[in-house]
Amino acid sequence: MIRSKILWMVLPLCLMAMLSGVEGQGNEAERNTMKGLAGVGILVGDLPEGMVQAGLTSEMVRSDVELQLKKAGIQVYTDEERKKALGRPTVLVVIEWAVWPNKGLFAASIDVELCQDVVVMSNRQRVWNTTWAVGAMYGGPLADMEPVRAKVRELIDHLAKDYLAVNPKEATS
Repeated sequence: MIRSKILWMVLPLCLMAMLSGVEGQGNEAERNTMKGLAGVGILVGDLPEGMVQAGLTSEMVRSDVELQLKKAGIQVYTDEERKKALGRPTVLVVIEWAVWPNKGLFAASIDVELCQDVVVMSNRQRVWNTTWAVGAMYGGPLADMEPVRAKVRELIDHLAKDYLAVNPKEATS
């Protein structure tokens, strides 16, 4: 009985330690799918209700993403501009989670993708699909959502670096 209680106390802490890395930064082929893009739109998936109750909203995440992309010099389209842009390039942020309310802990899966129209070679059909992706896991106390925002910013930084690697800014004199 005591071992079981200790296991349930230690397991979430071990899980949090394991879930803090970044997975799958874009490779060269993925980076090249960004070449020539003039800008991107932003979509943030609906956040789990518990995250909203803990103080993190989709609007906060979108604002963070927009600010970071603009600071990197990447044009951010309005939703209307995004829909009209060639290929409809869109940064998609999706956050999902598991929660242990009795322990006051959660684990989150955070995915950042660049989605755009692509052409299927076999039938020339145009589809909207992911062309670049990166993800991370995070675990922590329910009372603190700031590390989730920080992890999203870290992932957006990976995207911005890859975007700028294939779309270098012109030097100004």
